Amino acid sequence: MEFDLKKLPCFGVAGNFTGHLEQAGEAVEFQNVKTKEKNAPKAIFPTYIPNAKNLVPEFLGTFPFELRQNNFSARRRKTPD
Repeated sequence: MEFDLKKLPCFGVAGNFTGHLEQAGEAVEFQNVKTKEKNAPKAIFPTYIPNAKNLVPEFLGTFPFELRQNNFSARRRKTPD
């Protein structure tokens, strides 16, 4: 079975499996999210929504994955404060 990911919405998982939230400085944003296990995922977020047009921010219409690289627009890149 093959899937054309350009036709499917894609999502990421915000979690804390290996302390990624602390490493990214985002742990405080999830302090009120209660999970059964401390290191359980905390949220999901969209990375690509095909054909959404005006329903979502424009950057979600850009397919972010390629064979050899991930393409994130400048507006999506998180920069240190």
